[in-house]
Amino acid sequence: FITSLQNFSQESSIGLAVTKQLARAFIVFFKGAFQNNLNVSQVAEDLTQLGYSASKCEIVKNNWKKASVSLSQSTLGKTLMVNQLLLPEWKFGITAASNHLKDVGTTFLQLKLVLDRGDGKKDYEYVEMTLPQFYQFFATMEKAKAQLDFFS
Repeated sequence: FITSLQNFSQESSIGLAVTKQLARAFIVFFKGAFQNNLNVSQVAEDLTQLGYSASKCEIVKNNWKKASVSLSQSTLGKTLMVNQLLLPEWKFGITAASNHLKDVGTTFLQLKLVLDRGDGKKDYEYVEMTLPQFYQFFATMEKAKAQLDFFS
């Protein structure tokens, strides 16, 4: 990467330090755009607001459109391999006693997740939630599964 920057710096008659700063700025910009899940038009709008010409924005739009799907798939694969869910365990319960009268008799769920963090060690995460929270969590997981199925 450094060799490419040095070559570009020499070809463009721009100092290497300036070229490195520009490269860092672009990396930060595109990393933020990717992390915030910006679409093609949002990336182009941001570049326009930063003062880039329409022709340069069009080039970036075309490249962003080509690269965004493969970047998403690559990142998703790495994320899933690091935080792989090995075993979920759950227990339902009913609150028998509480300082708050309205909480007595409510249903809750205790969830234990066994995760592989990628280094061969198992990590345990414990979560307790109400039944409505569980249904919301379950719906979110179903949406995530549908998106994973779509990308694979």
